[in-house]
Amino acid sequence: MRRSSCCGSVDLLADEPKGHSLRQVSEVAAFAAAGTTFLRITGGFVWPKTLPSFTTAAGNFEIVRSGRVEIVAAGERRRARQAFRRKRAGCLLRRLAILQPFGRSLKNSLGLACLSMVGGLLCGLLWACNKPAALPPKAERVPTLNEVKAKAESGDATAQNMLGEMYVKGQGAAPNYKEAANWFRKAAEQGNPAGQSNLGLMYEAGQGVPLDYAEAVKWYRRAAERGYSDAQYNLAVMYTFARGVPNDIAEAVKWFRLAAEQGDGLAQYNIGQRYRIAKGLPQDLVEAYKWLSLAATQGTPDAARDRDALKRSMTREQVSEAQRRVREFIPKKSVPAATK
Repeated sequence: MRRSSCCGSVDLLADEPKGHSLRQVSEVAAFAAAGTTFLRITGGFVWPKTLPSFTTAAGNFEIVRSGRVEIVAAGERRRARQAFRRKRAGCLLRRLAILQPFGRSLKNSLGLACLSMVGGLLCGLLWACNKPAALPPKAERVPTLNEVKAKAESGDATAQNMLGEMYVKGQGAAPNYKEAANWFRKAAEQGNPAGQSNLGLMYEAGQGVPLDYAEAVKWYRRAAERGYSDAQYNLAVMYTFARGVPNDIAEAVKWFRLAAEQGDGLAQYNIGQRYRIAKGLPQDLVEAYKWLSLAATQGTPDAARDRDALKRSMTREQVSEAQRRVREFIPKKSVPAATK
């Protein structure tokens, strides 16, 4: 029998299971009643019925059978299990000691990676929070009438056409069609296509100059042959309605197409309708859908409505092909008609 300051213990030896039945139970009970908190019986196997669980003043006791039989107070048993687990964990760590250098480097690498990610996120948040507000785009300064007039008087054709437009719109001065036509003529005579087209408009409308369709066609043609899409569309209209020229659908289609290929929405709408109803062009629903779609993307009135109505009479394959042509369309640059 051995004692210690923290717990007491008793070793009861026996050669056979029958030899430590009642005697052991009585001695264990007496020892437990004396205040022992840890009791161990060794010396072979003990049948479960030999030492049943019992209750004494020292606390609750129960059988733990694992090669040797232990009777342990509930609190001591829990602490013993915790110690065993710590010991087992320590053995596992010692067995894995060879991996410590790798684990340490991996830990450091992961730590650096995490710090980098966190740092990047913080920097991004700080930048987003402190980012200066985008400055509003500077409004393009509109030159005054006197500034444009000074350039126009020096012989600048672009300024002469701009001055004519300012007189038409009443910018910087009251509308003055006669003065506008005067400056459009000066720009047109220098070969400025915008001035030529605008002078043709003045003759077609009879504003600032006498109404004269033939003179309007003359200036439209000069600008159209230089690749100016507005003049090409206007010249096509003159051929369509026989103003200053005989009615000529083929010639009208020619100029409508040239303007449409440069991206003119009204010309694209006109070509699309002609393909739809077969007027001046053979009926082609795919081409009609293509040109009406292109016109619709530019906001041309009625283009989207007419395209959707046309779609109902087309097959799925036709619509797919038309949409492919729309995606592949690239507006041509302004090219003089004489080079085509």
